[in-house]
Amino acid sequence: MEKFINSLQRTLMPMANKLSNNKFMNALGQTFQLLLPIIIIGSFACLGAFLDIPFWQNFVTSTGLQVVLMTIQSLTLSIIALYVVIVLPYQYAQKLKINAISASIISLMAFLLLTPHELYTSIPTAWLGYTGLFSAIIVGGMCRGFHRI
Repeated sequence: MEKFINSLQRTLMPMANKLSNNKFMNALGQTFQLLLPIIIIGSFACLGAFLDIPFWQNFVTSTGLQVVLMTIQSLTLSIIALYVVIVLPYQYAQKLKINAISASIISLMAFLLLTPHELYTSIPTAWLGYTGLFSAIIVGGMCRGFHRI
């Protein structure tokens, strides 16, 4: 068993070191660490609003608490891509030692331009949640070229 663990360490440690030294992956990890309280609050609000216990559902709907919990869930989990597209470029730009505020603003504007919307009316909130999270990570990682602007 000792030989197996040593061989795993010899092969996996160089890959783990490369991943930990990657600035983008490090910034991505820090982004989700910073957003973890928002995700937890939204998750508990979602659980409280939609917990399928008849007594609890009667209590939540009769007191009006369900609307409050759904609002909390809507302001946290339903727009998580918006949070990521602001925080990720900020963290990544700090690692690259470029202007972090400009990177966040440009990434937010680029993300909103890429988000499908109806002209002059609305932005569908579906793309601001987990549906748009992958594109938010892609757009947030593009701040490497922002220092040339």
